[in-house]
Amino acid sequence: MPRQGSDYWPAIEKPIRKSLDEYANVGFCLFEEEWEREASAVAIPLILEEGAEVMAINCGGSSL
Repeated sequence: MPRQGSDYWPAIEKPIRKSLDEYANVGFCLFEEEWEREASAVAIPLILEEGAEVMAINCGGSSL
């Protein structure tokens, strides 16, 4: 996804909000060709030591 100025926000706001809702409901985010055509990804948080350390685990690949 190309980096652009604040004018780009309306184009990405909807998928970001969808991801936040998805995380709140199921605990992970799934992207199927939303950000990059022909690519899909899944991401989950890994929260260690009662929140002292937060990391992400993600996996992406071709949708073809």
